[in-house]
Amino acid sequence: MRLKVLPIAVLAATLAGGAFAQSGPAPAVDPTTTGSLEDPTLMRPFFTDDTLTTMRSDEEIRAAFNDMSPTAQERLIQDCDNPAKHREQYHYGLCEKIR
Repeated sequence: MRLKVLPIAVLAATLAGGAFAQSGPAPAVDPTTTGSLEDPTLMRPFFTDDTLTTMRSDEEIRAAFNDMSPTAQERLIQDCDNPAKHREQYHYGLCEKIR
């Protein structure tokens, strides 16, 4: 009986090893599946709070957009133009304010 328990324990530990290897910090935002409109780091300057629920004034939004790198600006505009990444619940009218 003991000889059967040992191989089962080894097999269980081996199978569980893959699950342990997958744990860790969450990956950065993947631009192929999500967009810059869902990237909290990129969106934070447009909002007054860390929960990204209260937008800044139009002037502050324009200033924050102008302070972004040209690459980030282009990515944001492309995501605003892409229906797959342009979701009303995430952009809060931002796309209309940066144009």
